[in-house]
Amino acid sequence: MLWLLFNSLDVIALLGESERFVHLNEAAVEILGYQPQKLLGRHYADLLYPVEP
Repeated sequence: MLWLLFNSLDVIALLGESERFVHLNEAAVEILGYQPQKLLGRHYADLLYPVEP
């Protein structure tokens, strides 16, 4: 299972109980264009529905 997580070309993101990112694979970083520290701890919906100022 870990092999798939680290070697997949698809986005794999693990979410915690609060629906926040706890892990992103390398493909997620490349495809989404965010560094992990920018997403870890954020709610997944932040990517779907950006908050307008």
